Amino acid sequence: MLQLWFTRVPTSITDTEISAKALLSPSECDKLASIRSPSRRREYLASRTLMRHALSQQFKLALDDWSFMETPNSAPRVNNLPGKVYLSLSHSCGFIGFAISFCPLGIDLENGARRRDFAALAEQFMNPDEITRLHHEGASSDYFYRAWCAKEACYKALSPRQQAKTGLRQISYADLSDHSRAWHLTETSIEGQQFAAVLKEKPLQTSYRHFCLNQAAELVTVQ
Repeated sequence: MLQLWFTRVPTSITDTEISAKALLSPSECDKLASIRSPSRRREYLASRTLMRHALSQQFKLALDDWSFMETPNSAPRVNNLPGKVYLSLSHSCGFIGFAISFCPLGIDLENGARRRDFAALAEQFMNPDEITRLHHEGASSDYFYRAWCAKEACYKALSPRQQAKTGLRQISYADLSDHSRAWHLTETSIEGQQFAAVLKEKPLQTSYRHFCLNQAAELVTVQ
C-alpha cells in the first residue's frame, strides 16, 4: 500500500492549523519557535496538520493520540506507529506531500516551473551518463527534475547507515526507472510539481488524496 496525501499551504493560518498547534509535542513546539519566517511557520503547521490527519484517517486514532518527536534534518519520528509503518514528507513552494507505506520509502517534490542553470547543477548530483542525456535533451527541465526527484526520494528511502555512504551520483535514475531492480519508482506531475516516490517493494495499491487547509481560514498571528 502506498498512500499519498497533498495539500497547499494557505496564505493565512486556518482554524485547522490553530487546532494542530495545540497538539504539537514539546520538540515540535521548540521547532516552531525557532522558525522566524511567517510563511515557513505556516508551512510547518500545515505539514504537521497534514501528517496527523492522514495518520488518523489511515489508523483510526484521534488526532491527539499521536506521539511526534522532531529529528534533525528529516521528517519527525512518530513513536506510536502500529507495526512496520514507514513515512516520508516533502514540500516545495507552498505544496506539501506526505506518504504512508508498509515498506521503506521516500518521496520528493520539486517545482517543475522553476528555472535554473540545469547544466551546472547537474554536475552536483548526476552521473556521467545522466549528464550526457541531459545535454542530449537540451538541458531540459523535464529530465532534470525527474532525475532529481527520483534520486532524492531514493536517498530518503535508505537507512541512515546507507545514507552515510551514498551520494546522489551513486543513485542511478535509469536503474530506478527499471522496475525489475531493487527499488520501485512512481513519478508524476501534480499541480505543477514534479513528484517521485521510491519504495522497496512495488505497491499493490496507490491512492492520491488532497487535504484542504483553506476551510474556515482566518488571519491569526502565531506566537
